[in-house]
Formats: sequence, structure tokens, C-alpha cells
Amino acid sequence: MATNIFPGVYTTIVDESFTMQPLPGTIGFICLFSEKGPDNVPRMTTSVQDLINTYGVGNPAKYGQGWYVAKQYLSILGNLYVMRVLPETAGFANLGLKYNTSADSVESVFLTNIASVDAISTKITDGNADVIFYPVGRGSWYNDVAIKLTSSSEYAGLFSCYNIDIYQKTSEGEYVIAESFLISFDKDAVDYTNESLFVEYVLDKYSQLLRVKVSDNIDATKDWSVPFTTFLNLKNGDDGNLFNATTGFLDWTVATQLLVRGYTGTLTNPFTGNLNDELTDPECLMFSVVFDAGYPTAVKDAIVDLCDIRTDCFAFLDNGDNPSPAAAIQTRTTDHNYNNYRAALFEMYTKVYDAYTGKYYWFSPIYHVAKAFAKTDRDYDLWWPTAGLTRGVVDGIKDIRYKLVGGYKDQFKLNQLNPIMRWSNGGDCIWGNWTTQSRPSALQNIHVVLTLLYIKRVLEWNLKYYIFDLNDEYTWELIKGNVTAFLGELRSKRALEWFKVNVFANDYDKKLNRCQVQINLQITGAIEVISITLTVQ
Repeated sequence: MATNIFPGVYTTIVDESFTMQPLPGTIGFICLFSEKGPDNVPRMTTSVQDLINTYGVGNPAKYGQGWYVAKQYLSILGNLYVMRVLPETAGFANLGLKYNTSADSVESVFLTNIASVDAISTKITDGNADVIFYPVGRGSWYNDVAIKLTSSSEYAGLFSCYNIDIYQKTSEGEYVIAESFLISFDKDAVDYTNESLFVEYVLDKYSQLLRVKVSDNIDATKDWSVPFTTFLNLKNGDDGNLFNATTGFLDWTVATQLLVRGYTGTLTNPFTGNLNDELTDPECLMFSVVFDAGYPTAVKDAIVDLCDIRTDCFAFLDNGDNPSPAAAIQTRTTDHNYNNYRAALFEMYTKVYDAYTGKYYWFSPIYHVAKAFAKTDRDYDLWWPTAGLTRGVVDGIKDIRYKLVGGYKDQFKLNQLNPIMRWSNGGDCIWGNWTTQSRPSALQNIHVVLTLLYIKRVLEWNLKYYIFDLNDEYTWELIKGNVTAFLGELRSKRALEWFKVNVFANDYDKKLNRCQVQINLQITGAIEVISITLTVQ
């Protein structure tokens, strides 16, 4: 602090107005298969339209149910990390341009076995092409993307520019222009606003379909539009071994392995060449719920493992497609014998009409659960249970696999299975609020765990601001005040029955440069039994 020598009044402003920053209650994550989109990389998706624009539309028979779970969630909340998964053997569709010195002409070339952006760069370095256009994701779908370059007179005398039209094949088999840009192969080319016209910059910033690599040694004065008497398709896009060669549908042996690797962060990102190990680090990707989608048991195991490793998120799993309540209990006790408060199992496949294919399919209960939980978070708060005839109602069900009757109801509760129930009035709803933890405690309740994990995320995020502050009573009181205010707000919203906060550091803590924040609290429980006594006089 500066020393004031000359007589006068001097004011110092000290900011102690820090308040706890709230976080979104629910942010989802799901791995899925789709016809297009960036692959092996998690992408924040914000709406159903964004899902369709980026990943296309679903097809349960060909791609599985992951897309539909994502669609249901995004119909309510706009914060879902989606990761389309593909084998490392999948390839980029591409179109290359190469200058032929002997013929003094520009030719089109198509490269094979392009599984990564690094491979594209290598092809440029090795002289296979001077320019390589490639899509935003790998796979055969992008073979129906086409390009046309046309010389432009704009900025004539300054830079050689082109109009690039990017075509996309419609479901009717016609090619239509999806995007158009003014570009240049000159790295120094700029428009009148001084924004770059260099093709790598333009496509990377503005295109939803296409990317490009350009040789450092390219001659930008050549006419690179010569091969384009009409549009040219990208070629050699490849799905790897993802689909069965006979049926054209997912090879579930391959698909299962990919999903396991997807949820464990061990798939290679084709754009960076790195493993997606950021998935396991809450500091990198902040999501709070992870969705199953009728996936095999090995995938469910990987989802539970992901939640355990991160410690900050919750797994919504289905119990498989079972023909009867007895079979459901058998599946629960053998294949899905989890004992974990970070996971919940939902039971009952339902028959639902799919508007995208015009057919009925049997969908995993997570199809309904994803939407219902998102709606609870939006309309109530995450500490409200998503179950019952108010917040657990689900719609669009044509039929259910079986009716849950008699003693099986108790068996479902004892085995922590959350069923979709069909009532006599025709209503369908989620009728359970239980995690897979077998030990009786508050952590057997889904809403309790979701609330605890939310508190954990908010505290960890906000208390970072006190790291490297002085470890004394003054700082402890600041921390205590802010934590108390945050929990007090939750209590006012009925999330908590009571709480107590203590912040301190004993002598041993101080030697470790540690401050302790101890919180005792009780999360508001939920009614599961209503006891009625009728006394007749």
C-alpha cells in the first residue's frame, strides 16, 4: 500500500462482494452413432435443430438409440455434450488439387486411407496435393458432399479470389448448394473490412461442412478452378468396420468396443491425434449426467466407471430389454449388479412412434427418462424427484413390454429398479427414485445424490478463487459467509432441511497449506408412502 505523505483524505476500495457463482444444474453427456458429424470429439449441442444440423437424423435400426436419447434431452435443455464415435480405421472423404508442372495445369486428385488430419498434412508435405478439401467428420456420408470453384473478379489486381459453392445431396437424390463463400489461396488476402479471405480461415470459421489444408508453397496466382467444369464430389469417405457388410446396420461387436472406449476417453481424436482423456477430468469438461441408450452391459459398466473416476456426475442406465418382471430382476442381479450411488437403473422398454423413419420401435426407458429429468430441472429444480404423476409423467408410449403387478413391485424396490408404470387411467410415468446403492441411506435417493453432486460442483468451482489467499481467520470467515449464503439460498428453495458450516485450519493444516471446509447438511427427502387412517365413529 502506498504511503500518503501530503495531508489529505485518501480512499481505498476493498472488494469483498464475491458471491458464489451458480452453475447449470444439469449438463449431459452421451456417446452415439450417427450418419454424419465430427467424430471422436465431444461437442456441446444446444438444441434439437443443432443436433440435426450437425449429426443428421436418427435411425434406430441402423445407428441405435443414442441419437434419440439426445433428441429427447435437447427438446427441453440446451446443454448436452455429444460424441459421435467411429473406429480409427474410418476415413475422411476428400478432394485434392495438385499443380502438374509438366502440363502446367491444375488437376483434381482423391486420396485414400485418410484417417486423421495429421495424415492430410502429411499428404500435403509429401507432394500428393497442394490443396486438400475434407469434411468436418469422417465417414461415407460425406461422399455426397461436393464442391465447385469459380473464379471471381472481386479484388482483381489485388488477390486471386474464387467463389466456393459447397453442395449437399438431398434425400431425393438432388444436389443443392448448402454454403457459399468468397475465398483465396493467398494467405495475405483480406476483404475490405480487413478480414482474411484465406480459404483455411474462411472454412474453419464459417463452414458447417468443410475444412481445407493448403501447402505453404502454393502458387496462389495459378487458376485453381480449372478442374471444376461442374461440381466435384468428395470421395473415399469410409466408416471403417462400423457397419455389418450384409445388413448395413451397426456391427454391435465393433460398436460395443467403440462405446466403451468412448465413455472411458480412450478413442483417438482424428483432428488432434490425442486421446479424449479430457472426458475423465472435470476441469476439462463439466457435465453432470451421463446417458445410456440401450447399450450392452460392457458399455453400462464403462459409464459407471466414468462417473466414479470423475466423482462429479451421475449415470442414467437402462436394465436392458426384458420380457417380464422376473427376467428384469434376474438381469439386475446378474448383468447389472451395481452397488453405486452414482448410478440408477430404469426398467421397461416402450413402443414409440419414430417420426423420422415412420415406424414404431421399442425404445429404452432412458428415451423417456432423459426428457423427464431435463424437464424437472427446467420447471422445478434438480432436487425435486423425477418420479410420480407430476414430474415423472412420460408421453408418446404406444405399448409397454409388460405390466408390473403383485409382489414384483416390492422386488423392484428392494433391487433398486425404477420402472415405467402404466396406470389404469392410461397414464404412464416413472415410478422410482432409487440409485443402485444397496445400503440403506439417503444416497439411495436419486434427487439427494444429484443435489449433493451439484453442491460439490458449485463449491469446487467457486472456492478456487480463495486458493493462495492468506490462511487466516479473515479468509475463513469470507469462505464461511459465501458458503453459508449459497446453502441458505438452497434451503429457501426447499432443497435442504438444515445445514451447518465450519471453516478452519489447525496447526497441522497450516503446515500442509490447507484450509478445511466442513459442512453438515440434510437434503429434503421425498414421500414414498402415504398412510391413511380412516376412523369411523
